[in-house]
Amino acid sequence: MLRNFELDFVYRDETVRNVLGNVSQFHGPEENLKGSVSSFIDITDRKRTEDELVRRHKDLNAAYEEVTSTLEELSMTIVQLTNREAQLSDASMEK
Repeated sequence: MLRNFELDFVYRDETVRNVLGNVSQFHGPEENLKGSVSSFIDITDRKRTEDELVRRHKDLNAAYEEVTSTLEELSMTIVQLTNREAQLSDASMEK
């Protein structure tokens, strides 16, 4: 018995179709193998959608990392500006 195995059929024109398959054996008296029943379903569209979701997830993670990095830089700049403002305020008060 084989359950939920994936196969790729590649045609002469290099078209690829993905299928999900299941195979069950059936036995006769004394457990002699008499045959098998198999079924396959085309999952090409599902696989393409999954691949696209993985690609988009990677893109979103990269964008998130970039935004996070930019926010960290902005936070550091704000701290520096705040410190500089305090220094200038102190200097003007000393005059």
